Amino acid sequence: MSRPAKRKLLKISFSHSQFDGAQKVLKVTWNDNEKHKSVFDYEWLKARNFSPQNREHYLKTFYRPEKKLWSKAEFTNALRFFDFAKIIENDHELHDWLNALAIYGVAIIKNTPQTEGEARKIADRVGFIRKTHYGEEFMVKAKEGTSNVAYLSAPLQMHTDLPYYHYAPGVNLLHCLVQSKSSGAQNLLSDAFYVANLMKNEYPAEFESLSTVLVNWTDIGKEETGPPFHSIYRAPMICLDYEKQLERINHSIPQRDSFFTVPMHEVKRWYKALAKFI
Repeated sequence: MSRPAKRKLLKISFSHSQFDGAQKVLKVTWNDNEKHKSVFDYEWLKARNFSPQNREHYLKTFYRPEKKLWSKAEFTNALRFFDFAKIIENDHELHDWLNALAIYGVAIIKNTPQTEGEARKIADRVGFIRKTHYGEEFMVKAKEGTSNVAYLSAPLQMHTDLPYYHYAPGVNLLHCLVQSKSSGAQNLLSDAFYVANLMKNEYPAEFESLSTVLVNWTDIGKEETGPPFHSIYRAPMICLDYEKQLERINHSIPQRDSFFTVPMHEVKRWYKALAKFI
């Protein structure tokens, strides 16, 4: 075995610093035996200052754009439309589409060719397609004798997809190839973050239940190709990040497991909170 190399620790201190007004740089001589020197651009330092205003500006612009929640009355103003060919060919259009998704959570792409594979072209403009046990693409169509609600001709309840995945995709692309000639075949959309935020302000006890009680989510079945699957995951309906901000909503009645592995006293208040959320 070789002996580990000796490490030299550099103290986070400096013997002196000097601001060069002409070049707008800060020159620092560090307090170590070799007298290391560093030069920092003033504008670079200023952009990274620790004031509350600057931290907030960075988090809402560079890190992630601030979300704008919407109700039914505000949906028309929240919905943005983009052109398929422009997203494919123009980086500015791609940016604007992604920005709208990040801010409002929904956007419509128009003039998409009615052939298979077009949604993949859009996805490939962004990054890697996240694979699930349904594959990278999922064809939704009516099937007889199915146990999957996506294949039924009956209306689907409001839901979020893939709650049984820890690492769930953040965006779903839906491409309609064949429209039903019936009176149905409409998409229903709601801003679940708006609902959760409303509950946080007006029904804090119910919000606390939905954001802390772990729910069992599951998906069991088999597709026409591929092996059988049985996915299980436990997470609250309302997921918060490290700063207690809304991060994810898990809501799918058919994919909530028949097992509910929480203390008995949590069950009744959770169902009351669920009813309020719905």
